[in-house]
Amino acid sequence: MLPPKWTLTHRPEDPSSSSGVLLFDGYGNTFDDSREKRASSKIAKEAGIKPRHGYAYVHLVSVAAGDVYGPNSNDDFYNEGSMPWTYHLAEGGPRTEQLGGGLIEHHASYMKHGGVYREHQNSKQGFQKLGNVVWQRYNPEMHYGELIVELPTKDWSSTLQKLASGKPVYWSQGSTLSFDICSGCGNKRTKVANGCEHIKKHAGRMTKEGIQIFMINDHPVFHDISEVRQPAERVAFSLERLDDLEKAASTGILDPKSFRMPNIPVSYDIVRAVAGMEGASRHELLIKLAKEEKHVSEKMDKADEAIASAVESDEDTDNRVADKLKNHPIGDLQSHLVKNKCLLSPRGFACILVSKAGRDPKHPNVASAIERMKEFTPTMFSDILSSGEMGDLLDDGSYVANCSPSCGKAAVDEVTPDLSISPEAIADKVVKVTVSKTKPKKVEKKASVSPEIDEVAKTLVNEYAKYQLTTLAAIGPSPFNTRTAVIINRS
Repeated sequence: MLPPKWTLTHRPEDPSSSSGVLLFDGYGNTFDDSREKRASSKIAKEAGIKPRHGYAYVHLVSVAAGDVYGPNSNDDFYNEGSMPWTYHLAEGGPRTEQLGGGLIEHHASYMKHGGVYREHQNSKQGFQKLGNVVWQRYNPEMHYGELIVELPTKDWSSTLQKLASGKPVYWSQGSTLSFDICSGCGNKRTKVANGCEHIKKHAGRMTKEGIQIFMINDHPVFHDISEVRQPAERVAFSLERLDDLEKAASTGILDPKSFRMPNIPVSYDIVRAVAGMEGASRHELLIKLAKEEKHVSEKMDKADEAIASAVESDEDTDNRVADKLKNHPIGDLQSHLVKNKCLLSPRGFACILVSKAGRDPKHPNVASAIERMKEFTPTMFSDILSSGEMGDLLDDGSYVANCSPSCGKAAVDEVTPDLSISPEAIADKVVKVTVSKTKPKKVEKKASVSPEIDEVAKTLVNEYAKYQLTTLAAIGPSPFNTRTAVIINRS
């Protein structure tokens, strides 16, 4: 039996959970109009759930086993059950120890300690729970935990409406640990300061000995399942630092600590993880794009120059495209952008993302950060590849199409002539530029540079890399498409 299309989110101490399936809406209605939802409704009956009036019930995935899905993007590994583990980098030579009961034994702690919250504002921080965990199980066939949560409809109306209409809702689990264990040397860390050098310097990477370093969490106590904001909040927080920069300019005080990025949930599609090849294919595409960056930087032939003249970024066009698309959900836009073989430019993408974060892309500080992106986009895939920090990029599902039948379609169709990278569309643009005998006027701007603006620019570039990798994988990573994308990144 296939699970519903779960969307995972991550926190530093946990893997994560799903968009969820609405079972009962609190007014006597049962949702069973699809195979997946019928399966979940069957689970509700098997679990003995007796719906209360005024409460809705949602079935979701809580946490996935690292044995099958690997460590999450925050380098946490939740073992499925008790198992032997060899610490190859242990002091004195390799040693093997038995891990604790893992998810099979400890997922049930949700029934004793669990509550439903928003943004992990949980009982450990003095907040009251906003819903109840009424059922749990560990699914050994799918290698993940599942929950049914009970939500008061008066407090969760907007979330329930999203679920009922098929829109994604992001959840993240919270757990506590007495200690975690370094996968390499077996050091048990009770405090961050007690971490070994492997965790401090190599978490999420392979050592020279070929050992992947992550934190093993074999005795978790689960107490929190939270609705969390969508991934665009990562950019929203980053942009807040530009507001702080303005305030600092008036006071002459700037606290570097105010510019730290929080740990924001990153979406992840568990169904694709079950398939097992999504990350590998993205890695292959990443390598291909990095090679194209190198080739284009060394030499552009006449065909490349023709493409460059056709796709050269024009600020007026980018602003017009952003104004047309910014009010539609990213996932809905993607379904139509991919179908039309469209790729947003770095500036156009950033303007949309900034607008969705509630900021004005024309604000001087924000505009400077967007303009500064061009310093990093020409080599962004090579830079990511050389850094070795690819997990976030390869696992990300923030820009996966929602397969929306109509939302945003008219807007995308209107801007398709500006955004399509199909060979036919590019050829048409080349002809138009050649006939006019003029290239689009490119206004060079000297972006205001500060460490804070640079950091925001890099955040936007990182998001654009995720978007472009996802889009090219969906459109088709043909040599023409990858070459055109790399040339766009230089415009």
